[in-house]
Amino acid sequence: MSIKKYEFTGETKTIDTITLKRIKRLSDGRLGGWIEKEENLSQEGACWVFDEAQVSGSARVSGSAQVSGLAQVSGSAQVSGLAQVYDSAQVSGLAQVYDSARVSGVAQVSGLARVSGSAWVSGSAWVSGSAWVSGSARVSGVAQVYDLARVSGVAQVSGSAQVFGLARVYYSARVSGSAQVYESAQVSGLARVSDLAWVFGSARVYGSAQVSGSARVSGLAQVYDSAQVSGLAQVSGSARVYDSSWVSGSALVSGLAWVSGSARVISLSCLFHIIWKSYSITITPQNIAIGCRLWERGTFNKTYRQIGKDEGMNDELINQFKSIVKLGTSIVERVK
Repeated sequence: MSIKKYEFTGETKTIDTITLKRIKRLSDGRLGGWIEKEENLSQEGACWVFDEAQVSGSARVSGSAQVSGLAQVSGSAQVSGLAQVYDSAQVSGLAQVYDSARVSGVAQVSGLARVSGSAWVSGSAWVSGSAWVSGSARVSGVAQVYDLARVSGVAQVSGSAQVFGLARVYYSARVSGSAQVYESAQVSGLARVSDLAWVFGSARVYGSAQVSGSARVSGLAQVYDSAQVSGLAQVSGSARVYDSSWVSGSALVSGLAWVSGSARVISLSCLFHIIWKSYSITITPQNIAIGCRLWERGTFNKTYRQIGKDEGMNDELINQFKSIVKLGTSIVERVK
């Protein structure tokens, strides 16, 4: 039979019909926090409940875990390993906090959620459902991670951002502001999703890409390398935006479209503008311009190949040129 490390002092308090009992460490007489019954705190290991912290229900603290401050662990939650729950944080339901993970501030971990590794949930953040925060990931501010979402690596979710559904945020990615990553979307690498941006569907944002403003990336779209999508821009379908290209304003990039190199795609009201190679192309409902040369769209569509040759393009570039004009024309038609 193992030797007990603590006993009850006889001091009690009742909160919402639950009677909690103060504990005292036998080795040095140090007073601890409050537990409902002996099953709440293992008599083995270095685990301890400090200060005014509370552990109740079927919850259990074991290993070398620490619960301190005004923290509460309830339901059937488990805090183990070297984990720490402190300040006014709450761990409830069937949630697990283990390894060297921390939960602090007024953060809440509930449901079937897990926080492991050296992950840290702080501030007023909320991790719930069957979400899992692991590695050295950080969830802070009033951010929410829930459903079956995963945040791992050294990723950070902050501000009032939300990650939910089957979404994954990993490696060194950051999701901040009021951004949302959901459904089966993935944000990884050094990618940043911020402001009011949404990444959803099965879309992927990775590399050093940035999605900001009120931009939307959805479907099977991919934004990667050092590409940027901002403003009210939308990237959807199986489109790809990569290299150091930018998509901004009210631009729409969809279908199988690819935007690469140092291309700039901007759509403001009924105007589409792109800098492609060394060519500045502007499309309006009536006209198409390359640099300072202007054509009516009907005339351009009949003579684009000769126009391309006049601009010094070879056959391959002319075909690419045609695809870009087609993309721009479709965007202008949709927003006009």
